[in-house]
Amino acid sequence: MAMKVVQILWDIENIPVSSRLLTEAKSSTSFPKDALFYDRAGRDAVDAIWEFLRGHGILINGTTKADIHVFHRPSHPNERYRLAPKERLDMSEAGVSLHDVPSNKPNACDDALKTHLMNAMAQSDQTRVQFCIITGDTDFARIVIYARDFGFTVHAIAPRGKAEGVRRLCSQSGGRAFDWEDVEAMPSFKYIAVDNEKFASRQQLDD
Repeated sequence: MAMKVVQILWDIENIPVSSRLLTEAKSSTSFPKDALFYDRAGRDAVDAIWEFLRGHGILINGTTKADIHVFHRPSHPNERYRLAPKERLDMSEAGVSLHDVPSNKPNACDDALKTHLMNAMAQSDQTRVQFCIITGDTDFARIVIYARDFGFTVHAIAPRGKAEGVRRLCSQSGGRAFDWEDVEAMPSFKYIAVDNEKFASRQQLDD
C-alpha cells in the first residue's frame, strides 16, 4: 500500500527558532561569556515537529511520511530571519527541502509557500495527502479555504494567540490547530552546543 504524505510547509520568517535559543545561551550565567555558542535549532526543530505530529496521530509510522519544506529569504535584511550555514546543513541532512526565495519583498516567502501549496494540490490525491502550515501569519486563510473546498485537510501550527483565523478554518475543515510553543517543549528540541563539544539543555542554561 502506498504511503500517505503530510506536506509540512514552514514559513520560517514568521517562526524563526535559532536566534531565540542562541540568545538564551549567550545571556546565560552558566557558561563563560567568551565561549563559542552555536545551536542545533534547525535539526532539533525538524525532529521536534516530526515527534509532535506523531504524538498527535497525524504522522503514523509505517503508513504516513512527512515531507517538510522550509521557505526562506537568504537576503532578508534582518539576520534573525536568515538561516546560518550550519542550520542549512542540519536541515538538509534531516531531509528538509529548502526553498530559497530570491526576493526582497516582505511577503515573498508567503507567496512562495502559497504557490507551492497550490501546485501540490493540483498534483495530489485528497485521500493520500494532507498539509500542515507552520506560520504566525493570518494571510493564509484564503489558501486554507481553497484547500478545504477541494477536499484537502490542512493543519496549522502557530505561536499561541497568532493566526487565529487560520487556526479556526483548519479546525472547521477537518484539520487541527496547535501551538508552536508545544512543539518547542518536545524532548528533541532542548539542546544547544557549547564550545563545539558539550551540550546543555535550556534548563541548565537557565540555572
